[in-house]
Amino acid sequence: MDLEAKKTCLKNVENGLYLIGCTDGKELNVFLGSWLSQCSFEPPLVMAGVKRDTQHHAFIKDSGGFVVNMPALDQKDMVKSFFKHQNAKDGTIGGETYTLSPVFKAPILERTPYWFECKVRAWVEGGDHDVVIGEVVEAGTQAYPSYARLTETATGWNYGG
Repeated sequence: MDLEAKKTCLKNVENGLYLIGCTDGKELNVFLGSWLSQCSFEPPLVMAGVKRDTQHHAFIKDSGGFVVNMPALDQKDMVKSFFKHQNAKDGTIGGETYTLSPVFKAPILERTPYWFECKVRAWVEGGDHDVVIGEVVEAGTQAYPSYARLTETATGWNYGG
C-alpha cells in the first residue's frame, strides 16, 4: 500500500467535531471526538470512535452512556480547550458551564446549540480506538444565535490518516 496515499485519503474524510461528556458516577469528563456518525434510524443509533487506554473510554464503558454536545462553527476556541479531556472543577469543565443529562448525569455544555444522550448498545474492538454504538435516548436544543456545524475542514485541524 502507498502509505502517503492512504494518509491523504483518510485525512480527507469529512468529520464533525463533538464534545463528548461522560461520567463514572463521581467524576465528570468531556473530550473532543471527531469520528462519529449516525448508523440507524430505528432505533436511532450513532457510532463513535473512542481511544483506548483513556479515562473517558473507561467512564463510558463503566457507566453505559454518554452525551454528545454539538458545537457551532464559531465555537472553535471553546473546542480547543478540549484537545485533552477535561474533568469538572468549580462548576465548569474546560472553562464551560454545564448541566447534567437526564439519564446518565453526564455533562451537557450550556453553550453548545445541540446535544443528545446515548445508552451504549455495543462495543466493537478496533485498533487504538474502539467503536461504541449508542442508542439516542434523549436530545435537546439550546438557545444559540445561529448554527452552522463545526467540522475539521472549517478549523484546519486534522485527526486522521
